[in-house]
Amino acid sequence: MRMEKNKLTVKNKDGVWYIDFQKIIYLEFMDKKISLYTDDAQVVFSGTMGHVQDLLPPYFIRCHRGFIVNEHKIRNLNFGKNYLTVSSGKVIPISRSYKKVFREKIG
Repeated sequence: MRMEKNKLTVKNKDGVWYIDFQKIIYLEFMDKKISLYTDDAQVVFSGTMGHVQDLLPPYFIRCHRGFIVNEHKIRNLNFGKNYLTVSSGKVIPISRSYKKVFREKIG
C-alpha cells in the first residue's frame, strides 16, 4: 500500500488498485481487513488503519476506531446522537474518544 499522485495504491487477491482520493467515501476496519468504499466499488485489503491514515490527505478524518471518512463526502452530522451520514447513505458512528478531534477538524 502506498500513496501516489492523488491516488492510493493497494494490492489484494484481485490485483493492484489505483484509487483517486476524491472518489473514496470511507474506509472501515474489520477482522484485520480494510474495506475501502467509493461510489462504484468496494476494495478489501490487508493493513492497519494507522498506516492507511498516514497515507491519506488531511481531509480524511478518523471518527471511530473502525472508520475513516472523507470530509467532502459527509452529508449529515448528528453530534447529539454520535453519528454521521456519508454520500452513499451509510450511517457511521462517531465515538466519544474521537468526537472532540473530529469536531475540531470539521470546524
